[in-house]
Amino acid sequence: MNREVMVKALNVIKDSVVNTDFPLTNKLADAIYAIEVELAEPEQVNKIPTLAEMKKLLNGEPIELAKPEQEPNKEWVGLTDEELNLIYAEPQTHVGQYARAIEAKLKEKNTTN
Repeated sequence: MNREVMVKALNVIKDSVVNTDFPLTNKLADAIYAIEVELAEPEQVNKIPTLAEMKKLLNGEPIELAKPEQEPNKEWVGLTDEELNLIYAEPQTHVGQYARAIEAKLKEKNTTN
């Protein structure tokens, strides 16, 4: 499934849970999480071999494959008691909405530069 389709599906699911009385079941929460994890992964870009590299491959010679650049590991940043209290102070209709609010805050703190 391509990323654009996953983003659209995720937005529809989240909109249904937030803006209607559609219940957030464990299966639905797991599906949302799985899509978000997949979208968090960098898109894979396949390198197309040059003509010279293709000739090497046809002759059984190895070619150098570019490795994707990896960001150095960052130290995980959790939520402070104050941040958690602010989240808990907001009225939520379902425990899953608290989980999503906490997840969103953690994502914000750990993915911004």
